[in-house]
Amino acid sequence: MAQTCRYLADEGHDVTLYLINEYAHFHPTADSYQPLNFNLKEYPLEKTEIVTMSRATLKNEFGPYDYLMGIEYAPAIAMRIGKPLHVFYSAATDLSHYPFSQYQYATGATWKTEEKYLADLQFYGIKYAHNISMNMAPLPIENALIKIGFKGHRFAALPYLYLKLWENKAVLKESTLKAAFDEVRSRYDILIFHHIRHEWGDDTDEVHQKGNHKLIHALNHLKANSANKRVGLITFEYGNSVGKTKELIKELNLEENVVWFPVNKRRDYMYGISIVDVCVGQLHHNMITYTSFAEYVALKKPVIQWYKGSEEEMKKLPFFAVSSQDELNEKLLYLSTHLDENTVLAKAAEFFRWLEAENVEKPLNAIRKDLKLKVNHAYLTAFVLELRYKLMLLIDKIIFKFKLNKV
Repeated sequence: MAQTCRYLADEGHDVTLYLINEYAHFHPTADSYQPLNFNLKEYPLEKTEIVTMSRATLKNEFGPYDYLMGIEYAPAIAMRIGKPLHVFYSAATDLSHYPFSQYQYATGATWKTEEKYLADLQFYGIKYAHNISMNMAPLPIENALIKIGFKGHRFAALPYLYLKLWENKAVLKESTLKAAFDEVRSRYDILIFHHIRHEWGDDTDEVHQKGNHKLIHALNHLKANSANKRVGLITFEYGNSVGKTKELIKELNLEENVVWFPVNKRRDYMYGISIVDVCVGQLHHNMITYTSFAEYVALKKPVIQWYKGSEEEMKKLPFFAVSSQDELNEKLLYLSTHLDENTVLAKAAEFFRWLEAENVEKPLNAIRKDLKLKVNHAYLTAFVLELRYKLMLLIDKIIFKFKLNKV
């Protein structure tokens, strides 16, 4: 979202980005060293407040804007104020989980009517959004979009990174982690970068699987087949499976080959990416540009990611694709020993050109075109649905009080 705001502000639009609840390392100011060119407004809002806060209050805050874009519970907020979302950016669970939450009887004196109300607002907020900005996503997310019955226009999502900010490579040296990255670089002949949330194994939801353990096994293979080369991996203490990853590293005797960094600002990671040899993205789902792909490609590094598809599809991908552990082992070994070859360097530059054309210009053109549309076709539908939800919540509360009196 922040990067879309930058691009639109560049074109003269008056843009305001609301931060409802955001992690520090995803904060827009953590993405670059340059000042923001759009308005930033902190607006803490618990999800239950989307339902319990008065419609007038929400409408007074978000209603005056001509064009609404958003992520997470933005579709529910838009529906609540009777305005469909012009562009919905999916963050995964806001599409695969939020619209399908069910209210239920709970222990004690709580009946979660608000949960159902919020889920319905999210469901119909997505259904009647004008556009969804989403790249190829894991099947649970793609299937959720089908189940919702979204009929709007779909176009690619802009990268998480604003590419223009990294054209000047001198800015990389402003990283607060520069000395730490330089020290790690001096220790290894072959250095790999893996800035992906650690989520893998049977106790991880399918939507969040990243396949990090596959990289650890590939690192073990690379170490065993790199003669006297010193092999290293930089990764981050981020995700619910960090502990499991560390256990696997210990089991394979790779502790001297892996360097862990704490979660920090995205801008400070960029210098580290600039000095490594190979970058590895997610290794479970068929994805193209999500996760840290844009960060790697912005600095024209060779990227390995997971993808299972036809040979024709594989040729069009903007990364070195693997679809099995053996393929990953061999591809990592090959790239690590052929880094100076023109074919590898040319491929990395090709990835960058692809990202600019497919994931910057095309979605921006789609938004530019949509900004010119004046008629809000879904307004009446949104208003009727909002009235229905008000009645539903009122009836649920009456029934709940009745049941309490019967206890």
